[in-house]
Amino acid sequence: MDRNRRFTVESLEALIGTEELLGVIESKDSGAVFPDGSAMAICTNCARRVVEILGRGVVWGYSVLDNPDTKAADGCGGHDFAIIDDRFIVDVWISLFVGEYHRSVFDFEDPGNAAVIVELYGNRTTWTRLDA
Repeated sequence: MDRNRRFTVESLEALIGTEELLGVIESKDSGAVFPDGSAMAICTNCARRVVEILGRGVVWGYSVLDNPDTKAADGCGGHDFAIIDDRFIVDVWISLFVGEYHRSVFDFEDPGNAAVIVELYGNRTTWTRLDA
């Protein structure tokens, strides 16, 4: 992928917005897995797959102990997602695996996304960078 390419919400959705685009394989033994065999059921694997496909980005996450009121971590110990170009949260786990939301990309620069970002991901100061 061209590292100089400028993304939009629409272009990101077009690149990663379906299981087919992510290369998901259905296995009767393992369920939905990525080409490397990692389970789609694990949000960290989803975030890493996004970074791999796009050729850039960072995996971030938070513990539910630090961010207890978030919807994305409801019933989990925490939640991980990709941040692309310090502008977009890309979270295929929440949209494609859990099915809670009809989209995978949220834009920090779009005021219309602010409420859903807080609802799903909580306070940004509680997030931890997982990948260098």
